[in-house]
Amino acid sequence: MTFKKNDEITKENIDFEKDNVFRIENNSDTFEVLVDNESIVKFDFTDVVLEEHVCNSDGIEKEYTHDASQACYNERVYCTECGKTISTHAQGHSFGDETIEYAHTKEVCYTATSNCMNCNAERVRSVGHDWNETPVPYYGVFYECNRESCGYSYTHQHVESTKKEFTNSKDSYCYADITYCTECNKETNRKEVPHNFSKSYNDTKTKVTYDCQNPDCEVSYSENHMHSWTVESYDDEIENLVCDCGETSDRSHTLSNGTWGECSTCDYTKEYTGHFHTEDPIPTIEEPSELIEDYCYIAIYKCKDCHQETRRVTVLHDIDYDHPLVLGPVYEYHCKNCDYYKTEIKLPNNNLDSANYEINEVSNSETSSIANAETNVKVSKTTKTTKKKK
Repeated sequence: MTFKKNDEITKENIDFEKDNVFRIENNSDTFEVLVDNESIVKFDFTDVVLEEHVCNSDGIEKEYTHDASQACYNERVYCTECGKTISTHAQGHSFGDETIEYAHTKEVCYTATSNCMNCNAERVRSVGHDWNETPVPYYGVFYECNRESCGYSYTHQHVESTKKEFTNSKDSYCYADITYCTECNKETNRKEVPHNFSKSYNDTKTKVTYDCQNPDCEVSYSENHMHSWTVESYDDEIENLVCDCGETSDRSHTLSNGTWGECSTCDYTKEYTGHFHTEDPIPTIEEPSELIEDYCYIAIYKCKDCHQETRRVTVLHDIDYDHPLVLGPVYEYHCKNCDYYKTEIKLPNNNLDSANYEINEVSNSETSSIANAETNVKVSKTTKTTKKKK
């Protein structure tokens, strides 16, 4: 038997079927039955009044694959009245517990076998080793599987070869000289070689082109060129400049204060900081290692920005003569800034002025009588300076 719908074969040369369902979608549909390639009956539904049909989804059929590499089964939901497919769905396998069998070979650690609980399809997984690698200097690598139940190990001897690996990037190194094993492909040595760029300029010196001169390297790029001047020589009022592109120019001396001072680049310069110093009004105090008569301390002034020393000021003692420390005839005059002081002895005698005196005890044969004095003394006019440590 052969069935046709709208003159197209839907079933061809099948065994006899007692019950067949024709699905009519519109009035133009036709159905024809042929037996031994001869038309027996042809249905024409031109004058038929069609009623709307609402499909159900009561029909379910499953087609199992029994293949672990495919879906477990394909499910089709269809209408039980007209046979129309409502939906299809591929259902995955549900594998049970795995059976582990260790292979003890270099390629495979163990095989894991399990079966689908729905279709009984068998799945076999080959699992590689969990290697622990220990380098063997000047030889290769010792491999040992970390799984206790396996314990497989072997030593691999490198078969070395060399190659160049180019980066093709101007922002990285040029290439790497690599020594590697041809069997395991591991690198045993690597040396990164930088680019060796040459520079060339266009006629107007506005562009510069960089070409790597290393063999087999094709990296080349261009960029705008701005002159970077360096001082080649000096004249009295002019600096002669040169750029690495070969262009020359000149300019007036750059003075430290714009209109006066030393030039910042020529032979007359002092150390040039690149800015005008802003002096810190609070100096650093440098005191002498011991109290001396020459000065009190040295005030060192520095720039607040770059901390460069701008000047040194030697500060003398500021002796307070108006407020002496009086200890009998001894007068002590102290410095207002440190512990240094001077002393003088003043005797109540109109014949002696208010200068400093040194009093030394002497023998009776050398004495001269001084009124109101209770002892015999020799008086010599002198100046004495006393130092006192803090």
